[in-house]
Amino acid sequence: MSPSPRSNRDGLSDGSQVFDRILCGVDGSNQAMQAARQATRLAVGPVLFVACVDVMTARRAGGALVGQLLEHVHAEAADALSQAKAIAPDSITRNVSGRPATMLLRMAGSEATTLLAIGSSGGSRAAGAVFGSVATAVLHEAPCPVLIARPATSTDVFPRRVIVGVDGSAQSAEALAVGRELGGRLDAEVQPLVSTGGRGRRPDVDLVRQLAGDVKVDGAAPVTALCDAASNADLVVLGSRGLRGLRALGSVSERVAHKATSSVLMVR
Repeated sequence: MSPSPRSNRDGLSDGSQVFDRILCGVDGSNQAMQAARQATRLAVGPVLFVACVDVMTARRAGGALVGQLLEHVHAEAADALSQAKAIAPDSITRNVSGRPATMLLRMAGSEATTLLAIGSSGGSRAAGAVFGSVATAVLHEAPCPVLIARPATSTDVFPRRVIVGVDGSAQSAEALAVGRELGGRLDAEVQPLVSTGGRGRRPDVDLVRQLAGDVKVDGAAPVTALCDAASNADLVVLGSRGLRGLRALGSVSERVAHKATSSVLMVR
């Protein structure tokens, strides 16, 4: 389990510790390198880049050419780590054997990871591993906050504009603390947003304004409001109730993470 975030005088995390032990999965795809750049930009410490070599899948798919395929898989993992190291020379790199989702989740726990970053989709050319499915598993099972990275206008100044979903809950307060920390440290615009539409229980807007006086009120349903806002931002920050597995399916944070055009940071 990851360490508890540092708290300010209001009892909320100052956000900085979320970014001090980042683990980023890389596989050489453009999406994974986007995650590497964004993770490096957000980090307040060295990033741990991990490439996963799925040997068993390669052996099952390889047939008579299994030897050559394994060589390609190992070469791609080494190349992915080399690309990541070029992005962040002070980073730590590690090559591990196993299924990507399983290994990243296992390492997130064993390394006391405070943020797990991954590209939204992509995959190893030789092994055919699709990181989209890995992203889904990570969203549902990670013991720490998760960054699902998508292309940004410029990773050199990422994030430019941050949308934070707020609804008055403790989880959204934590997300806002993380968003505010990023805004202050990286000089990004931070816009809290509350949705008052949809079929579920509507938030108390007056209570939300006590949390975020500059909140924007949107009458659309939460997923629609957040995804629309994401089209004019490069990062959406959301709180998570900590649901795991099938219970997480259909949650607002899970749906936004899959549908938003921007990167999404889910704070647990």
